[in-house]
Amino acid sequence: MNHKIKITVNNTFDDKEIQLSLNRFSTVDDWKHAFKTIMMHETFDTRTIDEMFGEFEEFGDPNGDDIIY
Repeated sequence: MNHKIKITVNNTFDDKEIQLSLNRFSTVDDWKHAFKTIMMHETFDTRTIDEMFGEFEEFGDPNGDDIIY
């Protein structure tokens, strides 16, 4: 059974795409990180993102299976 949730954001203006994968049992912090990553991909200023969500932290799954790819 696959316990992944895939999120794809496709910006048709400049043909850029980002795909994120979260575990079905991800925490609110994992989701927060995903949305911060999407906002960075869409070129929002990191200071603005930090004001909304707090400081950006990069992290991955402790089992070596990165949450974001």
